[in-house]
Amino acid sequence: MHRRMELQRRLFSSFIGLAFVAAMAAALLFRFSSILRPDKPRLWMVEELAPFNGTDEKLPILLGILGSVFDVTKGKSHYGPGGGYHHFAGRDASRAFVSGNFTGKLFSFFAGEPTDYIDIETMPLTVPIQTCDDLVENVVDICTAQTRRGVHIQFLVRWSGRPLSDCSWIEAVELQLATSSS
Repeated sequence: MHRRMELQRRLFSSFIGLAFVAAMAAALLFRFSSILRPDKPRLWMVEELAPFNGTDEKLPILLGILGSVFDVTKGKSHYGPGGGYHHFAGRDASRAFVSGNFTGKLFSFFAGEPTDYIDIETMPLTVPIQTCDDLVENVVDICTAQTRRGVHIQFLVRWSGRPLSDCSWIEAVELQLATSSS
C-alpha cells in the first residue's frame, strides 16, 4: 500500500510539472507569436516609406520594388547615405530598377506623382532622341562566367548617340565588330 501511494505521488508531481511546463510554453508561444508568424501584408504610402531611407540610425532601411517592401538594413553600406544604391532607399524604386536608371534623376521627376498613372504627353524627355550609328562609345563593365563549355565573357557597352538607359550586354565578337567599324 505504501509503495502504491509513493507511485501515485510521483506520478501526480510529474503531472503537475508537465502541466506547468506546458502552460509556460503556451504563454511564451502566445507572447512571441509575432516572431514565429510573419506579419500580415500591408500597403505602404509614399510618405510612410520616406523616413526609412537610412538617414535615421534608429530606423531600418526599406526599399520598395514592384509592390514589395524589403528591409535592406544589412546592406547599409550600399543602401545608406553615400552608398551606390542610396537613391533606392525609402521609396518606391520600381521605375528606376526596371529602367536601369540609378542616377536619381528618375526619382526627382516622379516624387509626388501617383504610382499608377503618368501622363506620357507631359513627361519631360531627359535625353534628346538621336540617330544611332551602332558605334560603341565605351565599355562600362565586363562580366565573366565559367561554364562547362569554357569561359563566357560579355561586355556592357554604352552606345554612341543613344541614351544611357540603352546600354546593353554584348558578346566579344559583337564588340569587335562595333569597334572595328569606327
